[in-house]
Amino acid sequence: MYGILSICLLIAGFFVLDFVIPCDFFKEIFEEKNPAVGVLVAGLFIAMGVIIRSAVVGR
Repeated sequence: MYGILSICLLIAGFFVLDFVIPCDFFKEIFEEKNPAVGVLVAGLFIAMGVIIRSAVVGR
């Protein structure tokens, strides 16, 4: 249950950040093959994962 909730929160956080930052992440990563945006998105998922894990575990 917590795993599904965590994945949903990660996806929701990605779409919120995609809305806030005026850059189309999907176009930059898949069409233009921009590695800097890929690193940004990877770091975003790692940071959000650490935050969500801490919230779920409660420590």
